[in-house]
Amino acid sequence: GRAAVERAIRRFCSDSGWPLHALAVRTNHVHPLVTAPLRAGQILSALKRAATLELKHNGLVGADERPWARQGSTRPLWTEPQVVRAAYYIEHMQDDQEALMPWTSW
Repeated sequence: GRAAVERAIRRFCSDSGWPLHALAVRTNHVHPLVTAPLRAGQILSALKRAATLELKHNGLVGADERPWARQGSTRPLWTEPQVVRAAYYIEHMQDDQEALMPWTSW
């Protein structure tokens, strides 16, 4: 499932012309860092939809299943240092149980 979700998000961002700065697909959640001309909730919905279609296409979830939580956490990042720190966290600190989201102290 993780590979299908990653593939779907990468393809969707590429097809949409959205820069995907970082991506970590975990067993129970996903961390995408993307720039898009939409509100955060719209981006989240679009990525969930793309990933769900890929999971269904590969027979990994049933036709009527909803594999995602109703909502999700989104954080707008306004500066280049925020994006760099968030990308570092996503790419390098997913297994560090004591790591805080690097943008929480900004």
